[in-house]
Amino acid sequence: MADQQPAEGTPKVTHGGRSARGFSGPLILIGVGIIFLLNNLGLLPWNVWNAMWRAWPVILILAGLDLLIGRRSAQGAIVALALGVAVLIGVVAVCAHHAPAGATRVEAIHQPLEGATAANVRLEPGVAILRVGASSDARILAEGTIRHGEMAHLAQEFRTSGGTAYLTVKCEPQPEQLFFGDWSSENRWEVKLGPGIPIALTVEAGVGSTTLDLSGLAITHLGLNSGVGKTRITLPGRGHVEAKVEAGIGEVAIVIPKNMSARVRLETGIGHVHVPASYRREGEEIYVSPSAGTNDVANLSVHGGIGTVRIEEEP
Repeated sequence: MADQQPAEGTPKVTHGGRSARGFSGPLILIGVGIIFLLNNLGLLPWNVWNAMWRAWPVILILAGLDLLIGRRSAQGAIVALALGVAVLIGVVAVCAHHAPAGATRVEAIHQPLEGATAANVRLEPGVAILRVGASSDARILAEGTIRHGEMAHLAQEFRTSGGTAYLTVKCEPQPEQLFFGDWSSENRWEVKLGPGIPIALTVEAGVGSTTLDLSGLAITHLGLNSGVGKTRITLPGRGHVEAKVEAGIGEVAIVIPKNMSARVRLETGIGHVHVPASYRREGEEIYVSPSAGTNDVANLSVHGGIGTVRIEEEP
């Protein structure tokens, strides 16, 4: 009888009868998930990710244990897995112990419009808690406070061209901070944007909790990239909004105002999607609100990696 070939997609098996796949990748995913869960439950501060960043060599340790003893036998896999779990727990414990304290610096943002009638605003908080809302002063493009580690540098760039203002605010760690600096500060951005002009907003959020309350703003375009964290976005109640949200690991909630017509394209990796029951589904990825066709429109493209994507109607 001819040898039967394994079906396509079947994991390759070694002569010992066990899968050749290692444990290091799944263990890292489990560890990241546990840390993120503890963040959401309030048992670990978000700034623990600052310390975890410095612990990236643990990935090499886990991979080395996997290659050295984890793939030789079933007993070796058990021993390597136990050592890997112990290493991971130890790293998380040390990082959590060092995360809460740390010297910080508080800097203010105060940028007038300077005659601009439209704006492009880019925020790059890195590892931080970010809150964005509307200012009460129509003459202001951006104002607020940013709290960051004392060794980091806050960079602000502003210019105007053809009636459009361009503002970039980002937090840049110094080279020595990447290896020897204090990553234990709780970085927090409180930013308010001007309600008087149309704004194209881009947010590069690395790790942390992000809340964008855009209900009082004239946002025309929104681009959000989030690595690890919890994100909540409340869209403007009027106008035409084009939004693209890219989320890595975590929870994303987008609130649609009552009078806003929404068309949402949802793509997810590992996780769940929650959409109001009143939304009509078109194809595999498109959801359309029952108020489609109104003058106030939101076109959303949401891509979630690992976690939950939730579309909510304004209460």
